[in-house]
Amino acid sequence: MGSAVETLCGQAYGAHKYDMLGVYLQRSTVLLMATGVPLAVLYAFSRPILVLLGESPEIASAAAVFVYGLIPQIFAYAANFPIQKFMQAQSIMAPSAYISAATLAVHLVLSYLVVYQLGLGLLGASLMLSISWWVIVAAQFVYIVTSRRCRLTWTGFSTLAFSGLPEFFKLSLASAVMLCLETWYFQILVLIAGLLKDPEMALASLSVCMTISGWVFMISVGFNAAASVRVSNELGAGNPKSAAFSVVVVTVLSFVLSVLIALGILLCRDYISYIFTDGEDVAAAVSKLTPLLGLTLILNGIQPVLSGVAVGCGWQAFVAYVNVGCYYIVGIPLGCLLGFYFDLGAALDSMGLFERLRFKLAVGQSQLPESAKSRYLVSIGYLEWYDRRYTDADLDLGLGHLQDQLEQRGGRSHEKTEQVGRQDTSVVRIRTKTKGGKGVMVTLRAYMARTNGIRWEVDLYVVKK
Repeated sequence: MGSAVETLCGQAYGAHKYDMLGVYLQRSTVLLMATGVPLAVLYAFSRPILVLLGESPEIASAAAVFVYGLIPQIFAYAANFPIQKFMQAQSIMAPSAYISAATLAVHLVLSYLVVYQLGLGLLGASLMLSISWWVIVAAQFVYIVTSRRCRLTWTGFSTLAFSGLPEFFKLSLASAVMLCLETWYFQILVLIAGLLKDPEMALASLSVCMTISGWVFMISVGFNAAASVRVSNELGAGNPKSAAFSVVVVTVLSFVLSVLIALGILLCRDYISYIFTDGEDVAAAVSKLTPLLGLTLILNGIQPVLSGVAVGCGWQAFVAYVNVGCYYIVGIPLGCLLGFYFDLGAALDSMGLFERLRFKLAVGQSQLPESAKSRYLVSIGYLEWYDRRYTDADLDLGLGHLQDQLEQRGGRSHEKTEQVGRQDTSVVRIRTKTKGGKGVMVTLRAYMARTNGIRWEVDLYVVKK
């Protein structure tokens, strides 16, 4: 819900409307505080809700005790997010980092004392989380009020914070839908993995891979913030070419870093799972999933940057539609089909990530100003979008026997896809084998006309050995 302030503050700062940053900060805080009220009510009734969902009364009671202490944290979040985006729009990053680091150090010590020395247990742990977040909020607000760097953007409290709330809510709601759809997708993956054959092994290996992916994803989130700030600032200043160039720079940087990390993960594929578990079976399963994990890390090095670009441009609603299509219309149904019907297990749970990434690359190409479109295509589009990949049962990347089909369409596997008619086309094929000898090949065809936008087709073929 707070993403609207990221878009509006960045564009207002680029347009030199400095006084509006403080207004947007207050308006977002009002809206998020109001949103926190129903969430607090939901937290207050967490115990009966958990029991209704099938949890045992003992687990529900323990979880409810922890959740009760998190209720103040809801409103701390509501205040913290607009403050951080207000500062990031002005490229003020260091104070938040220093405040968070200092608070974390104190939080660890106090949490230990409260939980173990005072014996407050779960309630003490959650209360300390809430208190720590409020300390961060208070420290950042004091910085804003007292710092000379914010003297033009913070001019005091204003009644304008209560005007324009419907429009602000519309943009904020689109952002909430965008992020919720993305977050819920990963939770659904966990539920699906629990229904596969040998669910313990599937969940264990998937959780290790998702944890590693989450760690690396945090690096890309930093590039997300940089992309959002730079794009919104440049668009607010009326410099679309500079915005496009910023997208190229931050995307290439994030891509190169994610490739290096993925290579490191691949080199340690047989050992990396021992950070989390001593089980040799889990280590073997993770090792088999590591090539796909490495590819996912590379894609996730680009996707958050493109999301940041979308936020900087105010395209939250459009990205929400993209997430619905890629995650829930293509990714989850296709993953279920390949995971259950064709018995491919947890390896296909990441399908939605690939469709989402390629779709967002295509979206980025079609939405950029016409003057910058050719440069963007050369710099970014050919990195992943024009690509073909095959995978066998061990998920090893390689070429397959369908080369002739691609050549008939005007493309070659080791070259940039040639123009077919008036459209540029990309063909992505994923081929796998099951234990019984049968296999499935998925062909994703993406067409991009420079004037007509984007069209996606997903074809599913069943082939026999």
